[in-house]
Amino acid sequence: MPAGLLGTGDRIEIEYQYSHTGSAIGFTSKVQVAGATVETQTAAASETMLVGHTSFGIYSGGQTWDTTNWGSTTAFAASAGSASIDPTQAVTVSFQAQMGGTGTDSVTVRSFAVIRYPAQTNP
Repeated sequence: MPAGLLGTGDRIEIEYQYSHTGSAIGFTSKVQVAGATVETQTAAASETMLVGHTSFGIYSGGQTWDTTNWGSTTAFAASAGSASIDPTQAVTVSFQAQMGGTGTDSVTVRSFAVIRYPAQTNP
């Protein structure tokens, strides 16, 4: 997102889907917003799909986030935290994944959405 797009009261909704092919090696997924890690999950070698949702809210002086994720065999998990990114600078949402070892298994980001809800002023 370009510099200066985000401001106090804005919210970002992030959805993502990772798929895993093979069954020999597990993997770890990670989602970052401007370098702040908002999701990390380790999945077993038997996992075929890992999905999640993150809400990222901007308030004066910082941000809060909450994340839920789950898989076809990975249990539902939830986490929350705070961040201190500079919303006046460009903000990158990064989807990462890494195999737990070497082999022929692979992990792929299949789809994602990043939606900005601008702050709204109500009389």
